[in-house]
Amino acid sequence: MIPPPYKDSRGGRRYKTDRTTGLHALRHYFAGITLADGVNIKELSEYLGHQDPGPGLL
Repeated sequence: MIPPPYKDSRGGRRYKTDRTTGLHALRHYFAGITLADGVNIKELSEYLGHQDPGPGLL
């Protein structure tokens, strides 16, 4: 769940994010959906910019 916005110093809306609500979470969501759709983990790893998909995953 995304926390409610707060006002920044110029009066604009900002959202406080962390690893569970920001781009990192979106990246993991994308990876999970992509893997569930049948994309090879090595291909996904390269697409996401990783050199190695991780120890023990291949």
